[in-house]
Formats: sequence, C-alpha cells, structure tokens
Amino acid sequence: MPTTWNPSDLANCTLSGGNLVATMTGANPGVRSLDRVLTTGKYYWECAFTTLTNAATGVCLGTATFAGMASSALLGVVASQGGIVTLNGVSQGNLLGAFTAGDVCCIALDVAGSQVWFRRTAAGNWNGNASNNPATGVGGLSLRGFCGPGYDLYAFAGSGSGAAITANFGATGYSGTVPSGFVNIPTGTAVVTNEAATTIAAEQWGSGTPDMWATQAAVEMWASVQATSGTSMVATMVSLEMWAPVVSAVTAPPRVFILA
Repeated sequence: MPTTWNPSDLANCTLSGGNLVATMTGANPGVRSLDRVLTTGKYYWECAFTTLTNAATGVCLGTATFAGMASSALLGVVASQGGIVTLNGVSQGNLLGAFTAGDVCCIALDVAGSQVWFRRTAAGNWNGNASNNPATGVGGLSLRGFCGPGYDLYAFAGSGSGAAITANFGATGYSGTVPSGFVNIPTGTAVVTNEAATTIAAEQWGSGTPDMWATQAAVEMWASVQATSGTSMVATMVSLEMWAPVVSAVTAPPRVFILA
C-alpha cells in the first residue's frame, strides 16, 4: 500500500480517511508523510485542499518544525491556497494562482536533482510556466539552499486551524498525468537510527601459519546526517588487504593496502 500521513508525526492535527485526510485543529498545525523519499529517484503525489483555511502543502525535512511551516517554510518548500510558493523562508511569488475548495495541488519531486514542481489542478502549469516540465528537469525550484540528495524529505501539509487537506499518494488514480519517470513515494522508508556493519569477510589463504586477509569490510550508516549544508555520508566497501606473510617486523614487514 502507498504511504499515508503519519499519526505519530503531527501537531494540532487529526487524521481520518485511512490517515489520508489531515484536519488542522489548532495553532501551528502540521503533519508529515509516514514515509520519506529515498536518496535518489523522482516522486509524484497530490493533495486536495478540501477545506480552505490558509491551507498549504509541500515538502519538508524531518527536522523542520511545524510552527510557521505553512507560511515561512523553513527547511521546506510549500504552496499555499493563495498560490504563493515559499522556499525555505523566501517567497517565490504567486506562481500557481488561488486555489478553490477541492482543488488539487500536484507535486513532483526530483531528489537527485534537488528540484520540486507544483501545479494547481491537473490542467495547471508547473511552477506557473507552460515551458516547465518535471519529466525533462526544466523549471524546477532548487532545494539546494537547505538540503540535497540524502536528506530525509517528507510530504507535508499544514495551515490555519480548520483546514483539511486530503492526500493521494497513489492508493487511487491521480487526477493529473504523472510526469514520465516519476513514481509514488516508497513505503517502509522511515529513517533508521541504528548503524550497521555489513559484509565483513575474513579470508585465510593457506594452511599452517598463513597470511590473514580482511576483505570487503563495509560500513553503512542508515540515517541522514543533517546540517545546514552538505549531505549524508555513506562509507561502503572499504577493503583492507595484506599482501605478504606476517613475519618479523624487522626483517620483512608486511605491506598493507587500504582500498576504498
């Protein structure tokens, strides 16, 4: 099943309709999707402004606070019901035109390219320009000012109290045409907080008193390393190989090669 809004990651918000309808109930409300996007890939989803009260939707980091997100979009980018798109605290202008109750906001996110596109209804122009096209990478809003590939980006919804935003993450047919190459947000991608050491092999090449070879020692970090700049770091396939018998360190020290 496609992802939903996250009942454990919200503020002043109630969920219904299989956790797809987010109704804002107090000051500074918001909710993130249950699953995040991967470090690569292109993703598409839609959010309908079911009830208008300063409704907004878009993308944000897992570390972004909900307070003010619908208007200032710090560590995120959102489209408001008035059509204004705000990127990490900076207004990009009224790119979309005002939404009416029931209008759908279509969202296309290219993670590797760190770009995002919005359109008002299936017939709208991406980011307000008929020449823009997520499928070709044209006209996207850059996310590089606050994140890059490897950050834990989530779908977001928020607003003033009383607004309701209904997400379609792919459980039913989309109202608009999905740009070529874009897919649903994957499921099962909540951030893992532990570290794992994998594929560590010690191989012994002989009998008696042989050389010892440690090969393909892989260390993988399964969590985003977050800061105001930079991206996650993953160190993999670090190989330590000893290319000589271990004898006297005085007469014939072994040669050690670190390959990364």
